[in-house]
Amino acid sequence: MANDLVTLAEVKRRLRLPTGSAEDADLKALMAEAQAVVLRYIAQRRSDAGSPSWADQIDAWDDSTVPADIKAGILRQTAELYRFRGDDAGKDLPPRQPGHLSDPVEALLVSYRDPTVA
Repeated sequence: MANDLVTLAEVKRRLRLPTGSAEDADLKALMAEAQAVVLRYIAQRRSDAGSPSWADQIDAWDDSTVPADIKAGILRQTAELYRFRGDDAGKDLPPRQPGHLSDPVEALLVSYRDPTVA
């Protein structure tokens, strides 16, 4: 299992929340959910011959070694989960399935997936 790839301070900066927020537990849960969704999305990639497995590479990342666009994807997905927390029923919102990436995050991370042939 991968380490935490973003910090609480990074998430608070992204969301423009005060550092002493009472929402820390909820934010950490959203961070974990966002990271899991992002890693599940990119985990299907095959490794290059002679390289460590892709899963091993992911597991070796931490908040200082994760590629910048993956970190950005986790931060964006956390912001998306924070924005649409389920208390917005009845509003005109984009359809979203639980556990799926938002469209902008998917567009950011698509290069980390192997191409598929239909």
